Amino acid sequence: KFQGKHGPMHAKYTAEVGKPDHVGVVAEWDGTKKKVRAWEQGRENKKVKMESFKLDDLRSGEVKVWRVMPRSWVGWT
Repeated sequence: KFQGKHGPMHAKYTAEVGKPDHVGVVAEWDGTKKKVRAWEQGRENKKVKMESFKLDDLRSGEVKVWRVMPRSWVGWT
């Protein structure tokens, strides 16, 4: 669950992510703001859309990140 403020008027927001059909692919990382921009699907509907999340706004739960590795790294040919 993410809770925080965003936008020029600092509007409060709440976003619950990670339900069973939710998936996201990190497209960009901003280390200064600790913000992740990701393509996500399954939170509100089945369409893919770009969304950003500030990791400092994480209030409960956890974030899991996997890095896709090439087959050669595993030793598969």
